Amino acid sequence: MKNLIRKVALMTLCLSILLPTLMFAGGKTEEKADEVVTITVWDWFHESGGAQGEFTKNVDAAFQKMYPNIKVNHETVAHPPYGAYAASMAAREGADVILIHANGQNFQDMADSLVILDDYIVDIKNQFPESTLADTCPDRDITKGVRGLPVTVQGWVWYYNKNLFKKAGLDPENPPKTWDEFLSACEALQNAGIIPVGFGEGIHLEMMIAGTMDQVLSLDEKRMLLAGKMKFTDPKITNVFAKFQKLFQAGYMDKAGLTTPLLREMGERFMAGESAIFRGFVSDIFNWYEFGNALGGENLGVITNFDFAPSAHSGVAGVAAGVAYAVPTYSKNKEAAIAYVKFTASKEAANILLSETGGVPANLNADKSLLANEAGQKILDIVATSIVPPSKAFIQTVQWATLRSHSPLLITGELTPEEFGQAIDDSRE
Repeated sequence: MKNLIRKVALMTLCLSILLPTLMFAGGKTEEKADEVVTITVWDWFHESGGAQGEFTKNVDAAFQKMYPNIKVNHETVAHPPYGAYAASMAAREGADVILIHANGQNFQDMADSLVILDDYIVDIKNQFPESTLADTCPDRDITKGVRGLPVTVQGWVWYYNKNLFKKAGLDPENPPKTWDEFLSACEALQNAGIIPVGFGEGIHLEMMIAGTMDQVLSLDEKRMLLAGKMKFTDPKITNVFAKFQKLFQAGYMDKAGLTTPLLREMGERFMAGESAIFRGFVSDIFNWYEFGNALGGENLGVITNFDFAPSAHSGVAGVAAGVAYAVPTYSKNKEAAIAYVKFTASKEAANILLSETGGVPANLNADKSLLANEAGQKILDIVATSIVPPSKAFIQTVQWATLRSHSPLLITGELTPEEFGQAIDDSRE
């Protein structure tokens, strides 16, 4: 009898050790509940100071409260981080989780070294616009497997100063929707002594041009552009170039932009009320949050795009996944790492993002009541209903550099729209 009791006690002890489990990453694999797992996270946010650093610290705290058996070891990498990432992938050792720019070529280059997440995200996949998940797939093809979950989205919209619209006799609650209405608004603003459109040469001017191409080209045409099967001399594209050339030559664009290459300076001019309309980001900087703080949220308006024919779309904005966390295939703690990645993109983390930063979350279930102004709420509505993959994601890096460097020559008339397009085509690798 005593031997039987001993055997039962021994079996009970064994079962008590083996049975408690912690489900990671949607329950695909299990780990012991009493085993503390440490995951290392690399990003450039954590010790950056300001809102981004606070976001990661608050996300870590919330995650560890939900998963007390997973300890997060956060390490900061210098930005851009891709040299460090490439070295760790070559050595097949390093962090369990890395932060990436989901819509960039660097991500595409490393996609094969990242864990495919499809089986782990079945429960949350519908919380994201499909196009932003596709940004984290090889060739931006959703059928090739999601390799990271986007935390933010990034893209471009037009912002306008409602007070300046009022001064020009324009209805601030009924902004222009078409290119012709845009030109009419510019004329009214100019007649009122107001600079209609602020811009900076270089990166800002290319944003304005490429962002307008977003509504003109279909997704198939954008893929053809990337493959070299559609040229920048195509009339659909040169029509966009011609519109910006005429916009500048009509005197509607702030001429100071030609000698102001820094986006920061031109954004500050808009925030100071020196121009009425400005092409800005949806997330991070020069967005609804920063502009709303400067102008007053009630004085900031948002326009997706100014429509014109021929066009593949109407009322859309080019928006892609911004930053995303991903798991390298060599991670020794994949399940715990995937659990962390899922949490960073969850509704809970999205609400932290809205509370701490001016970022726009990729998760569509975020609480819009946390937004600081109506412009931010409109941005979330646009992300949920009216986005297309941005043309920028389908332009070769060398072509993008040519578009940037030659755009001042386009708007001043030193290059015709066709010559501008040919220069971009000629730079193709």
